[in-house]
Amino acid sequence: MPDDRPTWAAEYIRQYCEKCPVCRSVWSKTVKHCSCGYDFQTQTMGPPSGAGSRNWRWPEITDSESAAAAGREGAAVAFAIAGITAVFAVLAFFDVTNVV
Repeated sequence: MPDDRPTWAAEYIRQYCEKCPVCRSVWSKTVKHCSCGYDFQTQTMGPPSGAGSRNWRWPEITDSESAAAAGREGAAVAFAIAGITAVFAVLAFFDVTNVV
C-alpha cells in the first residue's frame, strides 16, 4: 500500500521520530521512555509511565465485572450531578437568591 502522506511529513517523521519496538507508538527522538515502559537509550523494558501514579478517582478496569462496576459508579455520579443541577434550575426558575 503506498504512503498517502505528503512527502515532507513522511520525511519529517523519519528524521525526528522513532517507533517503539514494543507497543509501536511513534515518539520524538528526544523522548527517553515510552509510555509502555520501553527505554530508548538502554533498549530495555521498565515499568510503564503510569505505574504507581494512579488517579484516585480513575477506576482500574481489568475485566467485565470491574467495567460494569465502573459504569454503575459513573451513572450514579451522573444522576447526582443531574439532581444538583435540577435543584439549581428550580431555584433559578422561582428567582430564589437567598438560599443560605
